[in-house]
Amino acid sequence: MDDEKHPEFEVKDRRRFTAEGEAREEVEAAGQADAGAQLGAAPPAPPQEPPVEPQPATSGQAARSYAEGGRGYEPPSLERLLLVYYQTALLQMGLLATDPQHPPERDLVGARETIDILGLLQDKTRGNLTSQESRVLENLLYELRMAWVELSKKQ
Repeated sequence: MDDEKHPEFEVKDRRRFTAEGEAREEVEAAGQADAGAQLGAAPPAPPQEPPVEPQPATSGQAARSYAEGGRGYEPPSLERLLLVYYQTALLQMGLLATDPQHPPERDLVGARETIDILGLLQDKTRGNLTSQESRVLENLLYELRMAWVELSKKQ
């Protein structure tokens, strides 16, 4: 086996930058020459001008465009936000079916987190809510907590 000859190979450093981060001219020139020789053509010419990027809209323009696009849309309120969390918790507890063909899956840990988020909102907004918002939040929390306790006992 020692008699076999191993093919010789040469290691070339083709990295474009040195360890200090400076461009290595010999690699770039060699790379272009290799590419030209392989394709049988001259290296491509550098681009004439950089492409022009569109300017981002200001936040005022974006807000106006957003508002104009939602004609007939009622802006969100705290009560609607609370209802989103309420429905999410009901889904997580399996009490709100989205597809009558498939029984809902229960995620009591996720439901507990969602209920706790509503509790956090209640704590952080205490004194800043209207009487209607406060009643809605209190009723939602009561219903969800009672449902969660009942379901957790069944497991």
